Amino acid sequence: MELLSRYSNIPKLPQLPRNTTRTAQTDASRVHAIRRRLPAETTQQLLTDYQAGLPSTQLAKRYGISKGAVLRLLREYNIPIRRHPMTAGEIEEAIQLYGAGHSLVTISTKLGHDHGTIHRALRQAGVAMRDSHGRERGLSKLPTPVLGLVEVRTGSAAGT
Repeated sequence: MELLSRYSNIPKLPQLPRNTTRTAQTDASRVHAIRRRLPAETTQQLLTDYQAGLPSTQLAKRYGISKGAVLRLLREYNIPIRRHPMTAGEIEEAIQLYGAGHSLVTISTKLGHDHGTIHRALRQAGVAMRDSHGRERGLSKLPTPVLGLVEVRTGSAAGT
């Protein structure tokens, strides 16, 4: 300990008290509960908008909260969550668009469904999915051998 203080260039810093008002202010300014972030009338308007048919993703954007927060509010108020499944025609169109090289986001914008819904429908239809660079997933990561560099032996080891 003596060597550390004798040969150290670290100046003596004042010790801050452990219970400072700064952390209390930070905690008070951060409100995580959605019920405390949205006023009661805004929450009621959100619930009314959902029951009027607006999708949860649109409500999330409108009210500046996440889609998960919208769904949590709906569950809290015992409002049944709608499922908007894709029709067979939409799935067929998504397969054609994806096969033509369109991204999931582009397809979701065109068809009016979330990109996760599009992804799930394509996987259930057996479509081979691409990675973010447009390559098919599940292909070997090993480099392909260059033709002419691999010697193929068909005879015996004795050289017949």
